[in-house]
Order: sequence, then C-alpha cells, then structure tokens
Amino acid sequence: MGVDLPGGVSPSETREPAPGRFSLDRIDLALRGRSPRTIEGAAHAAAVALVLRPCDREIEALFIKRADHPSDPWSGHVGLPGGRAESHDAGLVRTAIRETEEEIGLSLMEDRDLLGPLDETRATARTKSIDMKIAPFVFAAKDAPDALTLSDEVAATFWIPLTELFDSSRASSVTIEHGGQILRFPAIAVRGLTIWGLTLRMLRNFETLAAAR
Repeated sequence: MGVDLPGGVSPSETREPAPGRFSLDRIDLALRGRSPRTIEGAAHAAAVALVLRPCDREIEALFIKRADHPSDPWSGHVGLPGGRAESHDAGLVRTAIRETEEEIGLSLMEDRDLLGPLDETRATARTKSIDMKIAPFVFAAKDAPDALTLSDEVAATFWIPLTELFDSSRASSVTIEHGGQILRFPAIAVRGLTIWGLTLRMLRNFETLAAAR
C-alpha cells in the first residue's frame, strides 16, 4: 500500500540516516553472553572498564590520563579506568565497577550497563610481562556526564568518538629505548593523545568484535 508524502519531500528524505560503523545495539549483540578468552594461573588480577555513551549520533569511549606517580609503571599513560582486584570483589566485573567509581566517580551497574567482556590480556610494564592478568568489560553509560570527579590517581578524562579512535589515519607508533635497543610499538594518535600498549591491545579486540561489517 502506498504512502502519500508531503509535497516536495522525496522518500529518501524520510528515511532514518544510515547507521554508522558502530552502534550500541550492534555492540550489545556482539558482546552479550560472550565467553571471553581467559588467562589461567596469573598470581594477580585487575579489571578495567571500556565505558561508552551515545552523543550527537556518535558513540564515544571514555579514557583517563593517569596522574604522574614515580611508583606507577603506567604513570602518565592514557588508558581505561580500573585497577587491581580486591579479595572482597565478587568477580572481576565488580572490580571494574568499583575501580571506575573510585577513580572517576562514575557509578556503573552490572545489570543495567554491562554489555559484555573482552578477552583477558597479560599485563606488561616498561616492556616487561608481569604476573597479572587484566579483564576488560564494556559498559554503556548513556547519561554519563562530561565532568567527572577525579581521584588523585587520574589527571584528566576524555570522551573520544569511536569513529575517530578507529580511523586508520590515526595509526601511529611509540618509540622506546630499552636495554640498549630502540623498540617501536603501534599506537593511536587522536586529539593530542597517544594510546598504545595494553589499552591498544584491548581496543583492537573490541574493534574486531564490535565494528559493523
């Protein structure tokens, strides 16, 4: 059955805009109920939160810049909120939720906001593998504000659209001198930030799972 349109309006002008490469619905479908790759036998564990929110028809991801602390091997790095598991945490997803609230004042709820897990990865610090696994979890915090309450562990927060984050033109590298050798690592350079190492590995896992094909 035909539909009469107002004069001067073509059918193409009434359609919803074409979906982008990323959408919360697609990400939810890709991650919900997923069994991630896990690492057995690590002496220590930590968890981080990849927090997403819709904004101006984009999906943005939340990043933190860690404060400068001499004892922190990731001092000054751009990464995801999170930290070490505590004995009272009821699972690593609860670690990610607790640490996110402690570090940036953002409250997440497992039953409301969790989309699903990414693969666990082994931690490295100053180019060396350490006996710790990190479990990343993806959350949708649809009403998350720009301004967050930062602990002394966090210098700043940033919301970056996924389309910018995974734009191939943002590919970069980080060069480090270690043990008399010059080592080069892949990175993303976006909005004046450099994302590499552990965080980049987790983001590439997310991109493979969640991007529309």
